[in-house]
Parts: sequence; C-alpha cells; structure tokens
Amino acid sequence: MDVRNQIQGFPFYQMIVLSLVRFTESIAETSLYPYIFPYLVHLQVSENKSDIPMYIAYLASANSLCTIISNLYWGRQANIWGRKPVLIIGMIGLAISMLVYGFAQSFTAAMVSKLIKGLSSANMATVRTTTGEVAHEKRHQSLAFSLFPLMFNFGFMIGPLLASSLITPLTELAPDDDGNLTFRQKYPFALPNVVLAMSLFIATLFMILLFEETHPKLKNRYDFGLDMGDKIRRLMGISVEPRPWAEVNSR
Repeated sequence: MDVRNQIQGFPFYQMIVLSLVRFTESIAETSLYPYIFPYLVHLQVSENKSDIPMYIAYLASANSLCTIISNLYWGRQANIWGRKPVLIIGMIGLAISMLVYGFAQSFTAAMVSKLIKGLSSANMATVRTTTGEVAHEKRHQSLAFSLFPLMFNFGFMIGPLLASSLITPLTELAPDDDGNLTFRQKYPFALPNVVLAMSLFIATLFMILLFEETHPKLKNRYDFGLDMGDKIRRLMGISVEPRPWAEVNSR
C-alpha cells in the first residue's frame, strides 16, 4: 500500500495520546526492575538475603493476581462508562501505586502499592480495543497497531536507565554525625517514582483534554475535558471541528 494513502486521514491526535499512554506506562512498569533487590534489602524484609527473591515473587504475584481479577470488571466498565474514563482511572491508579511504592517503609506498604496497581489498571486490553475503534479503516490499522510495541520497547529501554540514575545507592544511606538523614537518604527510591508518577499525571491530562471517546454508543455525549481542550486549542490558533454535542445544542 502507498505510504501517502496510508497516512491520509490517519487519526494522529488520538494515536499520539494512546501512544503516550503506552509509553509512560511502559516506563513506569519497567523502571522497577533495576532496584527491586536493594529496595527489599532497604525494607529489611528478611535478615537472610537469600530469601529476598521469594519476596520479589510475592510482589509480582500479587500484582498479576489482582490484574487477572480486575480485568473482566474494567472490561465491563469500559462498555458502560466508556473507554476514556477507564483509561484515565488506570493511569491515575498506576501513578498512585508508584508514589506508595517509592515512599514505602515496609513490605506491607510495597504490597499495597502492587494491589492498587493490579486492581486499578487494565489498560493493556482497553488500549487495544480503543485502537481498533480509532483506526477503524483497514489502511490505518497496520500503522496504528505497530506503534504500541514500538512505544513499549522504547519505554522498556528508558525506564530502567532513568530509575537507576535517580535512586540513592544503599552505600550512601549512612546518617551524618548528628544522626540526621536527608530526604533522599530516608526515601532512597522515592525520586524515580515521583518523576514517573508526574509523567503519568501529565499523560492523564493529555488524555482528558485531547482524547475523544471511541465507544460507538457513547462517543457523541458531552465531554467536559475534551470541550476544555478544544477551547485551549482554539486560543492557540488551532482549528477544531465542531463536536456532536455542539451540533445538537445549536438546533
């Protein structure tokens, strides 16, 4: 197929937002990999370091189990509330879980963060469904669906590098002569989680302001966030087509 024909009419705004969602979620999820062992050493989950892989398995299993449990629920809610609210809830849930994880001072708090993440996020399936509804023309689908593995792997590369550069090494956690600890010494793993949580909140803001609902029965309802985004774009001199609810109100 001719590339020019494939790009013509491509839903760029929608796909940029969805790609941003996938990219930030990938960074957030993979950023935990480099420091999971020293993280649990810092939490003092066990005096025997050979037991720590078992605790890593507990965290991973809790997250996966909660995701399995919640997937069907969020899939159903995506048909009732729409795709956009479910995607927003998933990103906010992931951001909150990262903040809890970064500031955790016990294994229980770390486990709670994984429960929050697993129970609130089912965005993988929702994003794929939404992509199929955004790129409904066959000529756009190959390009649209190829963006997600690209964004995931790009995030997979950046996440560990970013996190490993922002954490405070355990060798630098000794207090000063007065026994005081700096913020980064008290919370050595907080900074990467704060930075990535902020990136998720920014992606959520883009989702609220720019993303159009794709559910066939709900896409024409009034969307306050999208309406505000349209007003901002008009102030910036960007032309915006009238929304379905504006046409209804004008009659």
